[in-house]
Amino acid sequence: MAVKNRSVPTEVGVGITVKGVQPGRIPWWAPFLMLVARPIFALVTQLAVAAGFRLSGHPKPLQEAGRWWMVSGTLIDLLSLGTLSWLTKREGTRLTDVLNVQRERLGRDLVLALGTFVAMTPAVGISAALTRLFYGSSGQPPQVAVARGLPRAASAYSVLIWPVVWSMAEEATYLGYTLPHLEALTGNTAVSAALVSTVWALQHESLPLLPDGRSRRSRSRLPRRCSTCCGVGGSRR
Repeated sequence: MAVKNRSVPTEVGVGITVKGVQPGRIPWWAPFLMLVARPIFALVTQLAVAAGFRLSGHPKPLQEAGRWWMVSGTLIDLLSLGTLSWLTKREGTRLTDVLNVQRERLGRDLVLALGTFVAMTPAVGISAALTRLFYGSSGQPPQVAVARGLPRAASAYSVLIWPVVWSMAEEATYLGYTLPHLEALTGNTAVSAALVSTVWALQHESLPLLPDGRSRRSRSRLPRRCSTCCGVGGSRR
């Protein structure tokens, strides 16, 4: 989504000018709402699932909720997409505009996705080797290992469906909406990318919400999110 000039004053505060949206239709708080929405949804969802297990008499409700984090994580996606749909409707656009779905570009995007996949293959191999070195013979970080032993249907969902829905909702939230809107509000790509990448990385602190330091240390995704946001932001300049 391309970004035009900075915001202009309106009666309700500061409006943001973004391509495809009438000037003044976007309030200043909208990008900040989406910036913090997913971390809040993630925390609330994990606590709600844990509360359910506690009410059912489970002796370790938080740990049990952690085992189901990829299944319950789809609720985070639905809440995020619902909030995005509400905001885009206020702005006079559609959710598909945030997702940047364009029929004429599908073929090119598929080719680019395939090229990216091929280019990342060596990095994935190196990452797998380092993961095995750090976590031992299982080769799995705690947030993956904790989900072992789920029913077959839940395991299949976690592998086949959850990653697709999660990636779509996450990138629509941070890259499709929040980053370009913050760029329009601040006029500064570096500051916007730093805010988005930091919150994006912190979101994973509650996924799953396990009470141990080792699992939290394994979730440091800030460098990857910084490079992603800077790359997307830089491509718009």
